[in-house]
Amino acid sequence: MSNKNKNKNDNVQKIYADLKSKILSGKLKHDDRLIEVTTAKSYGASRIHAKEAFRLLESERLVKHMPNRGFIVRGVTSDMINEIVEIRQALENVIFKEIIKTASDKDLHDLTRLAKRFEVFVHNDMIEDALHELDVLYARVYSLSEYKRIIKILSQYADYIGLVRNMTIKTKADLEEGVINFNNLVGALNDRDTEELERQLALRHAHFKN
Repeated sequence: MSNKNKNKNDNVQKIYADLKSKILSGKLKHDDRLIEVTTAKSYGASRIHAKEAFRLLESERLVKHMPNRGFIVRGVTSDMINEIVEIRQALENVIFKEIIKTASDKDLHDLTRLAKRFEVFVHNDMIEDALHELDVLYARVYSLSEYKRIIKILSQYADYIGLVRNMTIKTKADLEEGVINFNNLVGALNDRDTEELERQLALRHAHFKN
């Protein structure tokens, strides 16, 4: 790749990632207008780079193109959140059902250790540490899977998953439910109990649906 093309891709990705973050955080709100000239200038890029970044956002349904108005922020809708939750649950269920068969006892012991760390942080009201440990826990689960395409899809949804978590986890009580569910999941994995794993995955799905 030439330096020119690399700089173009870097500019597009920088604009895309920053605007996406602002939309997901609510800094850019529904019906806000994105202007190519202004955006390009603020990022030291060209209008073409800005437009390509807008198109990437459009492909994720975060913005829409309207005649005579240009690109308008759609924001994050409840339908989008529900869709993301369903996708995440379905893909993670595949991973859990895989690793109950393939993970070593040592790997499952490591998951148990991480789950206990998560529990300790929650019970001591160390919410930020608990959320970080939850990320570490999921990363460890993913690392045990051979389904690399599924992991790639989940990584692409990482920003959205973080948003869903911030919207659904409001109190210590919300995290405590997560502790119970994850401990039960890890317990089923350690026991190689596929029926109990199925039951816990169904309970987890019901919790997220609510």
